[in-house]
Amino acid sequence: AEAEEASRRAEDAAARLTDAAVRRLLVRGRPLDPGDQAYLKKVRDEYLAWPLQPDPRRGLVVRAEGLRGVAELFIETSRYSDALECLHAEAAAREQLARHPPPAPLDRQLDVFRRICFCCERNNDIPGAIAAARSALAVAHKLPGDDGQRCFVIAQLTGRLGCLLAMDGRAAEA
Repeated sequence: AEAEEASRRAEDAAARLTDAAVRRLLVRGRPLDPGDQAYLKKVRDEYLAWPLQPDPRRGLVVRAEGLRGVAELFIETSRYSDALECLHAEAAAREQLARHPPPAPLDRQLDVFRRICFCCERNNDIPGAIAAARSALAVAHKLPGDDGQRCFVIAQLTGRLGCLLAMDGRAAEA
């Protein structure tokens, strides 16, 4: 019980720190300075090393959500390479989370692959964007619920994948 309470306090503190950093840095409206970058990388490293014991599922949720917050800040400040590091780690945490019952919602997995695709494209890494779009499409095919909504998402992703393939000079495949 004490370990769980300490873990819960640490989760809350980390979330507050990340939220405060996001608000402070975005409100300033100027690029990240080296100190800001170092701080965010330290926060990222804390989430990457987030303990998965005593509750692996909760640890993975904290890790994934924390990395998501840091990635969003990097995206907002056009630091796509830094965002990609966070997003790939978030994707790995979400894939691990999918193996811990109850199953994690697929919409978060879909969202992380969409954001990876976006950042890769902004970084002119079209092959990386294509790979992320294909991963997003694979997740979209597994979405539960309304067939109309699922078809809409699949159509969107298929169109995006076609555009990326065309950008990569693969017109026939597009």
